[in-house]
Amino acid sequence: AKSTDVNVLRQHILHHARQVAIQPSESGLYSLTVPTGGGKTLTSLAFGLDHATQHQLRRVIYVIPFTSIIEQTADVFRSAMGEFKDAVLEHHSAFDRDKLPEEIKNQSKPRQVDYRDKLRLAMESWDAPIVVTTAVQGLEAIEELLQQMQALAQSAISATDADTRANLASQFNELRSQVDNIAEDASFDGINLLKNGSGAFVGGADELTVTFNEQTEAAALNQVVVEGLAAAVYQDIVGTAAVATGALGNTTVWGQTGTAAVTAINAAITALDSALTTLRTSAQQFGNNASLLQVRMDFTQNMINSLSAGAAVLVNADLNEESANLLSLQTRQQLGTISLAIAQRSEQSIFRLF
Repeated sequence: AKSTDVNVLRQHILHHARQVAIQPSESGLYSLTVPTGGGKTLTSLAFGLDHATQHQLRRVIYVIPFTSIIEQTADVFRSAMGEFKDAVLEHHSAFDRDKLPEEIKNQSKPRQVDYRDKLRLAMESWDAPIVVTTAVQGLEAIEELLQQMQALAQSAISATDADTRANLASQFNELRSQVDNIAEDASFDGINLLKNGSGAFVGGADELTVTFNEQTEAAALNQVVVEGLAAAVYQDIVGTAAVATGALGNTTVWGQTGTAAVTAINAAITALDSALTTLRTSAQQFGNNASLLQVRMDFTQNMINSLSAGAAVLVNADLNEESANLLSLQTRQQLGTISLAIAQRSEQSIFRLF
């Protein structure tokens, strides 16, 4: 890129973000507040890759509130990754998994089938280094983890020895940590609709305000406010950790035999049922807001197209009409010149008679 003032600032921002990403401190919550045009998309990608490398993480999950931005971001990521563009997995409601990339269309049928199968498996398990998704898809990923936690709890009830139950409790807590990690990583442009807490398992998400007009008066202001998950709602989703070991007879300890362990595990299953209900309700609310914003975006785009067409009628020339007018003027000019020449010759003929 050319060494313009804007590009120099972008380089400074990128360098600073990458320096922060490789700090040996524990991973946590970071924000990148940069004006429009500052290169946030590529800077955040570089930060995520460097941070994942530093802390030996397997993937970068890039969560975006709305599908209006997600496709553009995924294209930018693929372009930036070059020959490793297949490392970018795009997963959202508007993504057409049956649409083949240009380089795959020219391949054989078995190659196309293999591509679709790999894409389907990757979307089901998010088995890709970089995952671009929406807030709703983030909730769906959390839902899958909660269902896995339920399965572990059911297995713990079926187990007959304390060691197996204690081991399953540890796996339960690891999945619970993954739920918190996904929610914490679900941010875009400094906004996190799932969680924005300062510590593990701490809720309190942001809100996203989308303004539809330029008015500032309260009566004329047209906007929608997308509320993030409240702290109490988030706490209901993540629940409480399983207690692997403890005093025998304690009804909160999994790692024991008898009815006390069954009581503890059943309490976890009941809490997970409540968490899944809360999660689906929140996903529905986000989906409704996304649909509303999509309708407004389509309306705005149609309005822009109509205004652009109207402006074109006023200022753009019709080449066919203007060409006809020019030809008419040229013909008139030629006829005027010929008439003048005939008149002059007629006067000269009359003078010759005398």
